[in-house]
Amino acid sequence: MNSTKVRPNTQARPQAKRTCRWLARIRPGTGYIEVTMKEDSKKPEGFVYAVTPLEGVGFGPAFELEKVGSGEAYHVNLHGHGSCDCLGHERHGHCKHRDVMSQLGGTAPPGARQYTISS
Repeated sequence: MNSTKVRPNTQARPQAKRTCRWLARIRPGTGYIEVTMKEDSKKPEGFVYAVTPLEGVGFGPAFELEKVGSGEAYHVNLHGHGSCDCLGHERHGHCKHRDVMSQLGGTAPPGARQYTISS
């Protein structure tokens, strides 16, 4: 008797629509940004970050992003492929913090998720 194996659905789930924008720019590289992600089946998930450039870094632009309301801070370096000290980047090699800052600064590395920059 022939048996047919049913393969599980391995399709990737659709990517969330991602947008980012400067809410207020105090001076170049400093201000507040908003990052919004929305999947078709969910309400938008948005975060506001205070952005401050890190001085004295000898290899490329670096920023601190502090999540408004929670006090969580992430440190993003845009040198080369870029890096961030958040769990997402440490586990997967990419994150929204690095991707957003590189796109707002015009230096998105290869493989960075695309965010629509709104005004």
